[in-house]
Amino acid sequence: MLVSTITGDVWTKHVRDREAAQKKLDEAAKKNPHETTGTERKRRESDLGTDLETRRRNAQKLIRAGCALTPGTDSYWGSAPEFAREPKPEAQDHGTGTILAIEGLVELGMTPAQAIVAGTRNGAIACRALKDYGTLEVGKFADLVILDANPLADIHNIQRVHTIMKEGRVIDREHLPQQHILSRTDQ
Repeated sequence: MLVSTITGDVWTKHVRDREAAQKKLDEAAKKNPHETTGTERKRRESDLGTDLETRRRNAQKLIRAGCALTPGTDSYWGSAPEFAREPKPEAQDHGTGTILAIEGLVELGMTPAQAIVAGTRNGAIACRALKDYGTLEVGKFADLVILDANPLADIHNIQRVHTIMKEGRVIDREHLPQQHILSRTDQ
C-alpha cells in the first residue's frame, strides 16, 4: 500500500487546501452557472482531491477488514535521485519512507503492533523471503533495531533507534555514511 501518498503531511496539506479549493470552485460556479462537461468534472474532482480521499477510504476499509498489508514500493531504489526528473518527497526516501509509512498505517487505523507486523513480517512475505527475514527466529538473519522507547505505546517511537544489528552484529552508527548512498553529487 502506498501509505505515504495518503497520510502524514500529504493528508494534512489536502485537508488544509480542500476548503480553499471548494470555495474557489463555488465562486466560479456562481459566475458561470452552466452544466459542466466531463472534463470540467474531472478537473473539479482533481482540485478537490477526490481520488486521494477515495484511496484513503479504501485503505481504511482494507485495514478494518483485516487484510494483510505492507508498506508500498514508493521507497524503492529505482526511484533514487539519479533516476528522477523531480525531487522525491522525503516520505519516500529509503528507510525514512518505510518508517513514515508504518506510522501512516497507524494513522489509517491499524494498531502499532499491526503496523509493525505489516512492515516486517508482511513485508518479508511480499518479498518471498519470510524464511530469512521478517520475524525473530533461529536460523533467520538477525537484522533488527533496538529502540529507546516502546513503539506499542506510541508508534512514533520507531524513530527512537538505540542500536542497529545486521546479521547479528552491532553496527557502529558513527561510521555510517552521512550522505544517502544513492544521491546526486551535482546538488
